[in-house]
Order: sequence, then structure tokens, then C-alpha cells
Amino acid sequence: MSPRRPKAVGAARPPQRQPAPQLVGTELIVDLWEPGAVDLTDPGQVREAILKAAVASRSSVVRSSCHRTDVGGVSAFVLLKESHISIHTWPDRGYVAVDAFTCGNTDCRAAVREIERIFEPRRVEIRAVDRGSPRRQSGAPQG
Repeated sequence: MSPRRPKAVGAARPPQRQPAPQLVGTELIVDLWEPGAVDLTDPGQVREAILKAAVASRSSVVRSSCHRTDVGGVSAFVLLKESHISIHTWPDRGYVAVDAFTCGNTDCRAAVREIERIFEPRRVEIRAVDRGSPRRQSGAPQG
């Protein structure tokens, strides 16, 4: 005779199907060339630009940091409740690298527009990456 199993109280419910996951957010990887309106060696100007970009994106700033790099440029980072924005400058190359990743009810494109408005670059290259998307992205490794 096998031991009796205790009866479960209440009927077991099958796991509920969750709706298909939505996009977590968008990350913009931006190259600015030959900006004319910001001194790429000035941490104050770069800090002001990144904070204005955060406001433009409707994000909530948690913390910001900005410092001079060993190559004479500036690195600035803003930690947002909704993710982050970073700016790195290379004055000797006339180049600025920007990374803007936001999620929720924010707009990383507005952040990038504000950075473009402030820096006034001659050329801009933008790559967008949908983060957390269940769809396979073009250029994503096949596995």
C-alpha cells in the first residue's frame, strides 16, 4: 500500500499566460563630428549639456558625474531612474560619442536632439537599438 498524499486545498490554477513582452526601451548610439558650439575640454559645458538632455527626455536624474579624461577630453554620465545618458569627448579628433538609453515614458530621441542643438555638430550619425524586444534585431547574432 502506498502512502497517501495529502489533498491540496483549493484547485491548482494553471499559470496565467502573460502578454507578449513589450520593448523595454530604445538606446541611441550617436557620433557627433566637429561640434562648433561647445568646448570639448570644458567639463562645465558638457555637464550642462547632459543635464539639459536628461530634462528634455523627461527623465529623472538620480546622479551625475563629469570629469576630464587623460586625453584632454571630458566624460560625463547621468544615471536616470529610467536608465542613462553618457557623453565622451575627444577634442583632438573633433569627436563626441553619446549613448542615450531610456525606457518607460521617456524620450531618448529628445535627449539626442537637445545634445545636437547644444553642440551644433557638422555631422551626426545615429544608430538605434531596441532593447528588450522579443523580435530578433537585424545584425543580432543568430543562435
